[in-house]
Amino acid sequence: MTTNTEQITQLIQSFNDLNTFFQGERGRLEQARSDLLSAVESAMYFSGTVDPDNADPDPQDGGTFASIKDLVNASPDGAYVRATLISGRVYEMTENVAVNGRVLRIEKSGAAANPVIKPQPYENGASNYSRYFTLQGGEIVFDEVDIDLSAPAANPANPFNVARACMVTYVEGASARVGLNGCTVTGADGRGLISVRAGTAAFVSIYNGTFDGSTYIVTDAAYGTAVIAKHSLTLANGAAIADGGTVGQNLLYN
Repeated sequence: MTTNTEQITQLIQSFNDLNTFFQGERGRLEQARSDLLSAVESAMYFSGTVDPDNADPDPQDGGTFASIKDLVNASPDGAYVRATLISGRVYEMTENVAVNGRVLRIEKSGAAANPVIKPQPYENGASNYSRYFTLQGGEIVFDEVDIDLSAPAANPANPFNVARACMVTYVEGASARVGLNGCTVTGADGRGLISVRAGTAAFVSIYNGTFDGSTYIVTDAAYGTAVIAKHSLTLANGAAIADGGTVGQNLLYN
């Protein structure tokens, strides 16, 4: 018959055996933990430098990419993505970019002049569009990166469809967040930063921004909802906050 003392001794031995096992597995478990954290970090954060002149790009996390679109497409869905542009350079945007739920931050390198993104117009039916970003619930922040919406129409005989000639265009029934920090937006033809047509809910944040020329922060404001938070904003040479919309109903700004 097993005594209480023997039972306690057996329990202590079992505990010691279990402790010895886990001590032996400790290194493997720590490595598995490290691998898991690394995998989660890789899935949630992605970065790169955009340099179209680089003859030997390295299109991976932390590498060099030929375009903003290439960088975004290489990143995981839902990730926080940082795209670094070279100071003082003009980037002609020749493709539409689907952000698709990511948080995309486009920033400059160094302390020289802001880089400029210049969307290129193209003809679509009886209208002119220009290249744009779509968000579908995502977010895009321009940090000391200027936007030039002044490129002429691909077909001067037809007007711009301003809903599809903004920097960020609508996705039906979706929300979109756009931020500007230290940016200048120049343009013409009533184009703008973001279109809210087709029930888009837009949230725009601007700090130390300038809009110059016939441009809007929000276009098609009568067809969606827009909230604009601004601090130190300059509107020059015909620029305005919104094309359409009713303040206090579907348009709100400070």
